[in-house]
Amino acid sequence: MDDKRLLCNSLMARKIIFLVDFIYFANLVHFKCLLGIEHVLEVGTTFTS
Repeated sequence: MDDKRLLCNSLMARKIIFLVDFIYFANLVHFKCLLGIEHVLEVGTTFTS
């Protein structure tokens, strides 16, 4: 009986950790994408000019 409750708790903890990681990673990727887009625009303008 205790094992099942423990398993449930660890699954919940994993879900929470996964969510936190996912949100952090998504923000990081979003930030990097913004920087990357700026960089691509800069490179693009230097190549075209």
